[in-house]
Amino acid sequence: MVEKKSSSSSSTSSNIAKHEGSNNDRAIGQTEVHKSSNPPVSSTTQQQQQRQRKQQAALSNITIAGQERRPSEEHTPLHNLTAKPSVLPLKSPRSRLRYQPQRQQNQSPQPAPFSHFPPTPPTNSPPNMSKLSSALKHLINAPFAKPSYTVVNSHTLTPTITRLATEAKDHGVSPPAWLAFSTATAMTMNSPSAMLLLWSVAQKHAGPTLSPVATAELQREVGLKCISFNGIPRTINCLGAFYNALPADVRSKLSSKPTRQFALDNIEQRKSDGLGLWDSVYFGFERKLLDKLGQSHPDLPVHIIHAHYASLLSNPSRHTYVDGEEKPRETQVGRVLTSLVAIATLRAQTGVGPQVVSHIFGLRKAYERGDAEKEGEVEVPGGKWLSSEEGNKWLLEWIDELVKGIGTMQEGEAQQEQTSGGTTFAPGLERAKL
Repeated sequence: MVEKKSSSSSSTSSNIAKHEGSNNDRAIGQTEVHKSSNPPVSSTTQQQQQRQRKQQAALSNITIAGQERRPSEEHTPLHNLTAKPSVLPLKSPRSRLRYQPQRQQNQSPQPAPFSHFPPTPPTNSPPNMSKLSSALKHLINAPFAKPSYTVVNSHTLTPTITRLATEAKDHGVSPPAWLAFSTATAMTMNSPSAMLLLWSVAQKHAGPTLSPVATAELQREVGLKCISFNGIPRTINCLGAFYNALPADVRSKLSSKPTRQFALDNIEQRKSDGLGLWDSVYFGFERKLLDKLGQSHPDLPVHIIHAHYASLLSNPSRHTYVDGEEKPRETQVGRVLTSLVAIATLRAQTGVGPQVVSHIFGLRKAYERGDAEKEGEVEVPGGKWLSSEEGNKWLLEWIDELVKGIGTMQEGEAQQEQTSGGTTFAPGLERAKL
């Protein structure tokens, strides 16, 4: 059987070799037939392919939903494109606002290492880090959960801010004052794009009072103090987006040194400064209120005084700054501006009326007790008028106006209102018809 099989195989090989030339000729002929039988590529298909290639090349050079992409080396970068004037290039959950070109000079540089904390100790990280499923990511970023910023329309909000600056000037209210409470309102509304509009309008109405860098520094300081009223996450996100949206020449001149570190030689003074600010705001009820807070939780008054009034809301005394670093006086958020920040954030977030009342009185006490004129405090022109009955009403009405302006967004011809006035803390401000 093996021999027969072997001879059969030899016979087959010889037959293949014998007809090799004719088979090759036949194969070549068939190949030519197949080539000629393929239908020609239509011009429409070629145009679609070219269009797809162009779109892919363009998308590789623009900012997608706030995430930076490197310019493609094979195509001309679209660095000269600017964002649409009606929507600033900030991350938005709305799909129609997702693709926004951005200038190259506004791209944020890599942050320098923060050397004020010790390096992370070496650890053995697990080989496989856990990942979120697509379904969980979609649930986290569901539109009803409002996972991103409040994006504003510059065409409608800019006239509102300009009118605010004009009215403030008529009442003698200085740019730092109206910029402080309007920035605090924008922070509460989770809108860094509104903060950038405030910065832009302030350049035209602040005059020599505030330079572009000083304006940004003041807004950053306001945003920092908003932690005590709005929480840490909102300040992290808004200040980060605001910084990235500023022009590169302004960013490069912003302060990079912290001024609120605790040290052995300043901690007692810082605690005293915090308690002093508390006593100033709640004068007449200061100790009684601390006792009441202690009933709710024994650590509540301790945390409020030490972690907020001492380390954040009060400004370090001049001799308690570490490394001799001190913020310029025009960018300091002192006693009066801190009360304006408190009133704006609490009013904008809604649902905390008792705290709004407390800080309205706190603003008045700053002038009744003379704390606004103490040594080290920066004079706030118009602050005394804002502490009056008429000034209180003007202040609250303008906070409400900004909440409405930031929360209302224009898209084409359709006007949509976000959360009935825009605040994501509570349902929003809805005035009853009288």
